[in-house]
Amino acid sequence: ETWAASGGSQNVALSGSQAAMRLEATVRQARYVFQWTPGSVDPNVAASTAPASAFFWRADFWNAAGYAKTPADYTTPLADAAVQVGELALLEYSPADHKIYLYRAKDPAKMDGGQVVRAAGTAAWADLANPATIATFKSYDFVQRQVISEGVTGLALNLVAARAGSRPILEFTLDVSRGAGSTLVYGGASLRTPSTRPL
Repeated sequence: ETWAASGGSQNVALSGSQAAMRLEATVRQARYVFQWTPGSVDPNVAASTAPASAFFWRADFWNAAGYAKTPADYTTPLADAAVQVGELALLEYSPADHKIYLYRAKDPAKMDGGQVVRAAGTAAWADLANPATIATFKSYDFVQRQVISEGVTGLALNLVAARAGSRPILEFTLDVSRGAGSTLVYGGASLRTPSTRPL
């Protein structure tokens, strides 16, 4: 019985560690967080608040890869400082099925011509800061949803603003459950670049 109980605890701890590593890997390359919702790991609070989420700029890569399929794109510098729709991502917790999802544009090689053109469009700051843009982004036919973690019964996020000489940090608290066991996991990841608002 002791061995069985110990094994269950180890499984929960392992699941929590894996979920934390996946979150860190997802956020670590981000350049800027446009919007975020804190959420909560407290069931009493979570039931009455919006689930945790973060809408962010993954990287400045679209034009550099020539994804827009025009000659000019192949000569564009590595970073154009503009946010293309295909460079955006949304991290979102779903309390209904206890999963954390990542929404992002699929591989451009798997897009049709119209999708490539729409994904290459530049997003204006007013749109990136508008909460309604998140629903629009999720509805694009070239945006795919993938599961980051399962068995998460609560997620809380906190964006720590950058100080001089440092980078912003997205902190998280995970409540992970497996069987009859559960554990709280704390972690965080610093963004790839200082908190400089994109053009």
